[in-house]
Amino acid sequence: MWLDTHCHLDAPEFLSELKLSMETVPALFFPNTYRMFYDTDAKSFVLRMKSQYTAFWTPVRIQQLSKIGMKHPFEAVTLASIVYSEQSKNLRDCSSQC
Repeated sequence: MWLDTHCHLDAPEFLSELKLSMETVPALFFPNTYRMFYDTDAKSFVLRMKSQYTAFWTPVRIQQLSKIGMKHPFEAVTLASIVYSEQSKNLRDCSSQC
């Protein structure tokens, strides 16, 4: 699906409504399988991702973050993406050496 980022993701008022910024918006996009209609527009797609994000990051999960020194879910998502990237790199290196 092509997402017209210029349509909504860089609109400050749209991001403000969602309590997001350009720095935090990538954390909305959880890897998963989503059922969408073919004519879903960019705004509806982003709102759906925000809904999924809110459903995942319950108050209990947010409280658990504070126990490991994180203040915001975006920190956990960033860390997870770094770990995933490094793990993938290590697997590629191992497969060529093993």
